[in-house]
Amino acid sequence: MSNCLGLLEPTDADKSRQATREMSLSIWTASPGAADANLKEMLKMGKTEQLVLPEWSGDEVNAVLGKKAVAAMEKFGGIPRLLELAEEKACVKVMEAVNVIGGVFSGLRLEEKSRLAHRLLLLDGAARPREFLSPWVARQIFKQHADTIRNKSKELATTLNQLGWAGTMVGMFFEPMFHDHVITKKSITIDKTTYAIKAHQSVTIGHSKPPAELDTLYLPASRVNDTFDSYFLHCATGGGKVRLILVQVTIGATHTGVSFKGAVKKVYDAARDKWKASNVELWMVYAVPKGSAFDRKDMSMKNVKKADQPKISYKTIEAPFDFQLDPSK
Repeated sequence: MSNCLGLLEPTDADKSRQATREMSLSIWTASPGAADANLKEMLKMGKTEQLVLPEWSGDEVNAVLGKKAVAAMEKFGGIPRLLELAEEKACVKVMEAVNVIGGVFSGLRLEEKSRLAHRLLLLDGAARPREFLSPWVARQIFKQHADTIRNKSKELATTLNQLGWAGTMVGMFFEPMFHDHVITKKSITIDKTTYAIKAHQSVTIGHSKPPAELDTLYLPASRVNDTFDSYFLHCATGGGKVRLILVQVTIGATHTGVSFKGAVKKVYDAARDKWKASNVELWMVYAVPKGSAFDRKDMSMKNVKKADQPKISYKTIEAPFDFQLDPSK
């Protein structure tokens, strides 16, 4: 065995094995697709470890692909193989993978699982799914397969568990299911008060000012650092205070990390600009499954001057539908 390092592409399994035997250390690289199956064969040889490169940051995408690709990260995350495409073509790639989800009950072949993983999910370093590329992707999956997710939840959970994805994807389905219910019913109930939702809109919360019209459910296309999943504004009949309601949908026993900065402050400032600063109340609402023992945590005001700290009302509501994606129950 030669004392050398090899950086190789596993396009041929037999040649790859032979080359590996001749080196003290070999690193195999493979993009999702045809070569991925050969990489699986390599992982069976001796002491091996599979790692996944992280998604690109906004600065990296901007440096290589430009500002237009940075804007596309709202939908496609930091996945360069999608960002380098025109948005229409990238959407086609994602929807092809979304359609494959419909075949989970008959079992997924290796290459189908690979397509799902790299077109729909962000993976951790050990190739385990961490989350969907974006809330937009999660909503496309739910829209396409809502009946399956609602009515065959246990079968779906069993299949996801066999793929090693169950624990992560269970929570990912709750958020689009909750928002679909709100949009369908055109209302949301908080503390026995029902708020009308007259419209809904996908929004980006980047450099531009977030919208702040009344009675519209705003759904960020990208994640906003676990701070909220949607927001809307309401004003009681006859005028008075405008209530800005941030909604965080979660299946966790608690939810930490929410701070009065970034996206939260941008939405709050936009509401105050639109409806007069002194006229806006801020609510933080956590939506959880029925029967959840949820331990709410207050929003962090770290590095926020006392005079700039808003008074926040915290609420917890239970989803008005059954949510069960645990195959053991």
